[in-house]
Amino acid sequence: MKKFFLLVLMTVHYVFAADMQKFLQTNPSIEQIHTGLNQHEFSCKELINGYLERIKLYNLSTNSNHAPLNAITQLNPQALVIADGLDEELAKNKVFTGSLWCIPVIVKDNIDVAGLRTSSGSLTLLGTYPLMDAVIIRKIKGQGGIILAKSAMDEMASGLSGISSLSGRIGNAYNTAYNPGGSSGGSAVSVAANFAPLAIGSDNSGSVRVPAAYNGIYGLRPTYGLISHAGIFPLGNLDGTAGPMANNVPDLAQLLTIMAANKVDYSEYLNADSLVGKHFAMIKSVAGKSLFIGMPQSILAIYNKVKDNLQSQGATISEIDLPRFSLERKNNMAGTIEEINGYLTQNISNISGFDAICQGKSRVYGTPKNCMKLIIGIKSKNSPEFQQVTQIIAKNQAYILGIMQQQHLDGLILPSGKSGIASYDGNQIGDQSVIASNSGLPEITLPVAQYKGLPVGLELLGPKYAESALLSYAFAYQKHFYSFKAPNLLLAPQFKNWSINELNTLYLLIGKISFTTVIEPMNQNKISPEQSIIATHKAIMLIKTVIR
Repeated sequence: MKKFFLLVLMTVHYVFAADMQKFLQTNPSIEQIHTGLNQHEFSCKELINGYLERIKLYNLSTNSNHAPLNAITQLNPQALVIADGLDEELAKNKVFTGSLWCIPVIVKDNIDVAGLRTSSGSLTLLGTYPLMDAVIIRKIKGQGGIILAKSAMDEMASGLSGISSLSGRIGNAYNTAYNPGGSSGGSAVSVAANFAPLAIGSDNSGSVRVPAAYNGIYGLRPTYGLISHAGIFPLGNLDGTAGPMANNVPDLAQLLTIMAANKVDYSEYLNADSLVGKHFAMIKSVAGKSLFIGMPQSILAIYNKVKDNLQSQGATISEIDLPRFSLERKNNMAGTIEEINGYLTQNISNISGFDAICQGKSRVYGTPKNCMKLIIGIKSKNSPEFQQVTQIIAKNQAYILGIMQQQHLDGLILPSGKSGIASYDGNQIGDQSVIASNSGLPEITLPVAQYKGLPVGLELLGPKYAESALLSYAFAYQKHFYSFKAPNLLLAPQFKNWSINELNTLYLLIGKISFTTVIEPMNQNKISPEQSIIATHKAIMLIKTVIR
């Protein structure tokens, strides 16, 4: 009889787990999740367990010619415990106590979450743990959000291709042989693969926007200063900022509302008719460099179609050049060394300064010798170069705002790179992402098409603190023309019964093997899809031999 009841319980569990995966396969929004929770279709713990199961099923799926997504670097061992507590709270209070109640969020590995390491994609920083949550994490938790995992990233947020000594290589959600974008590639891939409805990245020169475009989701780089830097690994604070990522605009607006330092509810500004009467200009060139020369005709046709779509909704489209905009970024790292040294001192870490990163397991800046040369060249906060950077940003901002005011423009339109789709060629990624970075102005990335099975994105830049307008324009485009289209993912059922601790160990082993067999011998941060497959298989076999 006991065996019979045990069999019944196991059958019910597997049936419900299958139903949860079907629900998650629909890429539910925050509203849809909250509806299901409200109607007692599932508990918070069941929802979070469902997302963890989804990560197990798809994150490391691979075969002889399919590299893994490898978007996650660390699962939160406390996620289910937190979900249990929220279920108890709901049973007692009968209402949600926050706008992100039981919503899982995946966070880039350079953002502090108490109890989880902050490695910034580096094996050298493996022993670095924050003493407290970053300000934005504290705000998310205060609204009932659950930090589900840390996402893989380009090492030290210094790259656009998803490579690090900590995790190895990240694969594009739509075709893992392609570039996921960086440095917030893991966050973007996680949202596209629906490992969570929300993710957070950070952006210095396109690190939220490029991965968002490459993985067909929405990403926003906010006005510089709108979101607190506190608790973010301080590499490039002169122009860097955290930014929200989601697969639909309402969820993006809801996350920004929580993250922002002001008290604006960005959800209230979403309007499907917001494009009517607006004037946008397509940027043809910046500092004499064309954003369109060399672009394939097929991609150019997509962007021309976007212009037609905007016009059909009552918007006016013109074209402009930005000849006097400065793309200079030589000293944008000024102040980084003392800020990183201070961060490592203030938190628990196995190293005490940036020089140890150069001497450790890292090749993101080349050989240890080359890395030390880089340190010497980075100027301090008290240097004239530091002030010059702030002046360049202020001048650029005034230049763009002056043009927009003079020509009565509501926004500027930019392509997401010359290739239109994911590319490892830095020249194809282009200079368009630097415009927002070097002016401190907000910019949103939205998916507008697919080409050869890969997403094509568009960037829309607005005036200072115009996030509400940018979100509304993206919302209108999403409603009328194009919305997120989920990728087809390869299944990896072999991890179904693996524990969180086992998976976290596996993620680290993949990075370590990638570093010792590929990155370190080559003295450069490059890993091919084939090398990623080999590293993943070796790590799996090692875990099975030693642990399982």
